[in-house]
Amino acid sequence: MAFSLSRKPILPITLEREIRTPPALSINGRIRRHHRDMLRYHWRHMGYLKETIEELEKQIDPPLSPDRKEVELLDGIPGVNKAAAATFIAGMGVNLTVFKSAKHLAHGLV
Repeated sequence: MAFSLSRKPILPITLEREIRTPPALSINGRIRRHHRDMLRYHWRHMGYLKETIEELEKQIDPPLSPDRKEVELLDGIPGVNKAAAATFIAGMGVNLTVFKSAKHLAHGLV
């Protein structure tokens, strides 16, 4: 995020009014009221999405607590994060003996 000379984020300030700090002078005159409105809508929506994701992550954690060890093991694999580990466990479970072979497991992933 770009910051003004006062170390305040430029985008939230720009959404409210024209600003006269040097980094923002280049956008004054180019960002009209309509642009500010659209940026404000997007900014609010990004905030809403961030809050929603945080709420969903809080809801995902309790059901995973019995399988915490497995989540940590999967999370240790390069390219696999906690969300991917939770998705895998939700879809396949932790008892992989129910699958006849690795091919049978892989078929369940598709």
